[in-house]
Amino acid sequence: MLGGWALQQEIEHPGSMLAADGSVDLQGALFQLFEHLPANQVLTVGAIVLIGIFFVTSADSGALVMGMIATGGDAEPRRWVRVFFTLATAVLAVALLLAGGLSALQTAAITIALPFSIVMLLICWATVIAFRRERRVYDRAERAQLVEYVGEHYGLDVESGNEEGVRMPRWLASRRRARAEARE
Repeated sequence: MLGGWALQQEIEHPGSMLAADGSVDLQGALFQLFEHLPANQVLTVGAIVLIGIFFVTSADSGALVMGMIATGGDAEPRRWVRVFFTLATAVLAVALLLAGGLSALQTAAITIALPFSIVMLLICWATVIAFRRERRVYDRAERAQLVEYVGEHYGLDVESGNEEGVRMPRWLASRRRARAEARE
């Protein structure tokens, strides 16, 4: 909605959303738009509050995830662990801003994003593999349950693949047979 309003404002009043040199001020574009709307002071305060809430919740979520990883998967890491990671993240952001300004922070984010995106792709691939394996195990268990049900219903002596009622993969069954033969 705000993007459409900004475009309409620029079409109806050319240059009203641009800086003196004709460039767009990315950091202040939202507040420039609010200047042309009714109740601009209320909108400005609301935007600042929402931006603050966004940063606080993002920092808290990031600290929670880092704390969970650091404590070995504990769903509720101790408060001091979360505070430590919140402060460490804040110190890192301030150091990057002081060292090279916003461009250093952006460069660091882009530099970290490439390896992280590769890790995310590997996680997606591992999830697909896990779902396929789970589906195969479920299908095997369902077949074993059906065989057992049919056997009981018709009074047949039917054996399922193994004790759990799930048939073992061929490579595992042949390996176990080879070990059993080696013992004899």
